[in-house]
Amino acid sequence: YFKTSKSQICQDYFVASYFNFKSNGVFIEFGATDGIKDSNTYSLEKQLNWSGVLVEPIKSFYTKLKENRDAICLNNVVYNTSGNNIPFIESKTKELSTIKGYEMLDKHNRDINNSLIYDIETISLQDIIEKHLPHKEIDYLSIDTEGSEYQILKNIDFNVYNFKIITVEHNYTKNRQKIYKLLTSFGYERILSNISRWDDYYISNS
Repeated sequence: YFKTSKSQICQDYFVASYFNFKSNGVFIEFGATDGIKDSNTYSLEKQLNWSGVLVEPIKSFYTKLKENRDAICLNNVVYNTSGNNIPFIESKTKELSTIKGYEMLDKHNRDINNSLIYDIETISLQDIIEKHLPHKEIDYLSIDTEGSEYQILKNIDFNVYNFKIITVEHNYTKNRQKIYKLLTSFGYERILSNISRWDDYYISNS
């Protein structure tokens, strides 16, 4: 069924196995990098014919992302509203890049003095769904935005949108508990927290 995992801690294998390795699922992934390295959706797309939307704010990653993937690719930063230009910090270690103001919210030690800072247009999760995946059930939502995860999630109307699985990076910050309270209030259950390390895995019970 599943030959290789590209995820850091086998998130893709967890998702595939949860759905009994079904084909033609639908995903959304934030922080997609080049679409291959540490990707939570590459193997789902290439091995199980899943489709969806990938969002990556860093231009050099985005160029490679479009080459590497068949899914819809967006060069935006996901935030609570769409159409705003906000400052974005491109860290020397690009995978640690984040929205300005969130750089101190996780445990990564970024060298801001050696970072690029530029404006990038925001897009909300709601607009991603309405524009690109209308009337589709979203099987899997993967969020790795280096600090802004809670801000993104708290602006989603979970009474309208349901995601069967959400994996969200927390990096052991105070936002982990905020995310837990938010998602469990909408019927999500956190599972496998003893092995998921810096991510949390949530499944929908609705």
